[in-house]
Order: sequence, then structure tokens, then C-alpha cells
Amino acid sequence: LALAGVDPARLAEFAGEPLLGGGEPVGCVRPVEALSPEALPSACA
Repeated sequence: LALAGVDPARLAEFAGEPLLGGGEPVGCVRPVEALSPEALPSACA
């Protein structure tokens, strides 16, 4: 996750609602996307 620009500490804040995507962006990737195998650093659009 760190390689994708996602801060694990920020991601953990949203761990309680992964199916909702957290409601806020974490870096450029929403938590549910960051946890997905398809998530790539280039996902920041």
C-alpha cells in the first residue's frame, strides 16, 4: 500500500466501513480500491 501512495494509518481509520469505500479519499485511492488486487498507483486520475 505504501508503494501505491496509500498511508496505512489513514487506511485503518476507514477499516470499519470498507464496503462503503470510507466516504473520503485516502491519497488518490479509496480504501476499498486500495484493498483490491486491481488497485494500481496509476489509479489516481
